[in-house]
Amino acid sequence: MALIGLCLLLLLSTIQSLSQGQKLYRSLLQWQEVKPLWAQAQNAPHELVSKEAKLEELRQNNRFTGEKIDLNEPLALVQYLEDFCQGKNLRLTRLPEAIQKESSGIAVQDTQFSLEGSLSDILQLLYQIEYKDHLGELVQLHLETEYLRQNGRKQKFLFAHVSLQNPLAL
Repeated sequence: MALIGLCLLLLLSTIQSLSQGQKLYRSLLQWQEVKPLWAQAQNAPHELVSKEAKLEELRQNNRFTGEKIDLNEPLALVQYLEDFCQGKNLRLTRLPEAIQKESSGIAVQDTQFSLEGSLSDILQLLYQIEYKDHLGELVQLHLETEYLRQNGRKQKFLFAHVSLQNPLAL
């Protein structure tokens, strides 16, 4: 009887050890899932400082900070474009549309609009926006020609679809 009791005690002890081993194994599996997140959390302050430094560098280079208008103000941008278009042979065919997104971990604003006119006038406007007034960085330019009927005859028109990008203030 004592031998059976001893065997039961050893069996219970073994089952308890196995249960503890399973708990340790589950904890290890959970740690394996959490470990990459823990590493990211440990590195987060360094990444934040790096991204803030990158944003400050962009601002210091004065490539994104317009002095005349703010791209966050759609009416100001429309007025700016209309003023430029009046002096040239350009027509604004799509009003500026602002889209906020994240690029390389930095919040940016894409501003898209379309123009119709001559290639030289379109390029002058884009040069004025990016290099003279520093209103934004040209990230996409799509040119297309279309034939449209005007005054009973077929005419060729050049359309420019423009996308500018600016970092957003934090």
